Amino acid sequence: AGIAGWQCHSRSDAVVAMKVDSLNTRAYQLRYDRPDSASLLAGEAYRLSQGYPDGRSEALCHLMYLCFLRMDYAGERELYGQLQASCDNQIELLVGEVNMMMVCQRAAQNRLFYDYYNRAVERIRRIMEEYDDVAGRDKSRLEYALVEFRLTSATNCLNLMQAEEAEEELAGIDVDGYIRQDDALRAYYYYLKGLVALNRLGGERLAEAFDFLLR
Repeated sequence: AGIAGWQCHSRSDAVVAMKVDSLNTRAYQLRYDRPDSASLLAGEAYRLSQGYPDGRSEALCHLMYLCFLRMDYAGERELYGQLQASCDNQIELLVGEVNMMMVCQRAAQNRLFYDYYNRAVERIRRIMEEYDDVAGRDKSRLEYALVEFRLTSATNCLNLMQAEEAEEELAGIDVDGYIRQDDALRAYYYYLKGLVALNRLGGERLAEAFDFLLR
């Protein structure tokens, strides 16, 4: 499958796509401050997107992340199964895999974490082979996915007390790029940078800081 699997073919298609994109954007913006509202918006985007598979896949990814925030890991896995069964958009599949990395990390499922990590690495490689074709909303979603992938990978490295590897993951994030648009991601990035710096002061202090992060 290509990077994205849908193109607008009529004015009505365009109207639906604009509505779904707007709902998905708002769901993303509200996911931390008003997660219940974000869930309703993503659910409405999913409902309206029957003829717009890319928007449907994005809505599923937002719903997955909201499940993660609620610690509803069973619900997130179910949504990931739906995404896998219905999605041809490689970028949204990548977002889904990163979401599953987060779940496995939180649930201390290390073997499964690396299964999803390896899937994500391979998908990133394939997407980058066609990067020149990525534009518009797809490009924004890809940049988001890459930031989340790096942050999640760095978190895993710190959990394993591999601060040097975590620093390498964080170095792959362009601080002047997508992350500037998202205060929560940017704050988490600098928090992880702080944990890396703490590691230079001693492993025990790093462990205490990381325990605080997980709480």
